[in-house]
Amino acid sequence: MPIRPQHPNDIHIVVARYNEDIQHFARFNPHLFVYNKGNNDIHPNIDASRIFNVPNLGREAGTYIYHILQNYDNLAPYTIFTQGDPAPHVCFGDVMTAMSKLEDYFSDYKSYKFKYISGHREAVDKNTLVHRGCGVFATPIELGAPKDIRQIINEINNWVNTKSPNEFGSSRSLISKFESLLSQGKTSVHHWEFNDIVMKDQWFLTSGSGELMRHDVSLNFPYDKIMPKINNGLTYGYGAIFIVHKDQILQYSKQYWQRLYDSLQELLPTSGWGCERLWGFLLGDGVQF
Repeated sequence: MPIRPQHPNDIHIVVARYNEDIQHFARFNPHLFVYNKGNNDIHPNIDASRIFNVPNLGREAGTYIYHILQNYDNLAPYTIFTQGDPAPHVCFGDVMTAMSKLEDYFSDYKSYKFKYISGHREAVDKNTLVHRGCGVFATPIELGAPKDIRQIINEINNWVNTKSPNEFGSSRSLISKFESLLSQGKTSVHHWEFNDIVMKDQWFLTSGSGELMRHDVSLNFPYDKIMPKINNGLTYGYGAIFIVHKDQILQYSKQYWQRLYDSLQELLPTSGWGCERLWGFLLGDGVQF
C-alpha cells in the first residue's frame, strides 16, 4: 500500500548512514536528510540533493544533533531520526517490516510529541548513571543539581581515608584539579563536569581504588531530575530510533545542543551510548534544565 503523501516541510526523516544499503528509504525522498559517514556508494534511487557527507564521528547521536544544529531555526514540525539500517532495532532483522513501521509513523506523525520507534526497550537503572561503559556519566546533561566542589573534595578525602589510606598520595593530583577550580572562582560542578575531570586523571584510569571512588562519589550527586523517572521505570529504545515534535527539541537552547554535540566528536565517544539511553528523558517528558 502506498504511503500517505505529506507536505515535505511537515515531516523530515534524518538517516544516520555509514555503509548501509538505504535504497528502501527512497519512498521518503522529498523528506529525507541522509547524513553519510561512509562510502559514496548510495543507491541512485536516493535523491542526491538529500545526501550530506559528514565526518565519521559521534555515532548516531552526533548525526542527529548535527541536523538539529544545522536546522535549529528551521526544523520541520516533526522529525523521524533513524539509523541507516533500522531493521535490527525496530523489528529484529526484517528490513521490509521495519520500513513498514516507519511508514506507519510517517503517515500518522501528528499523533506524537515523542515516541520511540525502536522495538526493543530496556530499563535505565541507578547504576547506569555512573557506570563507565554505558556512557551516561560522560554525557553533558544535567541529570540533577550541581554539587559543591568543597563537598566533593571532602568526599574524596574521606573515601581515601576510610577505604584506601595508601592511595592518599595518588588522589592528590585529582584533588588539586578541584582546588584549582575553586581558585578560579568556580564553586560547584555538574555530574558530567565531575566525570570529565576524573576521566583525565591517571589515578582513576589505572587504579581500581580510583574507579571505586568515582563510583561512590558519583552516586552522592543530587540526581533529582532523573531519579524519580528511573524509580518509575524509565526505559529507552535500543538503537535510538524515534519521532519527535520540534517543540521538544527547542525547549533547549542551541548552545545546549552544541555542548552535547561537542562531547560526541570522537569515533566511538562514550557519551554516544549515554545519549542513546537518554533521548526519552530529554525529549519525551518535557523536562527542562
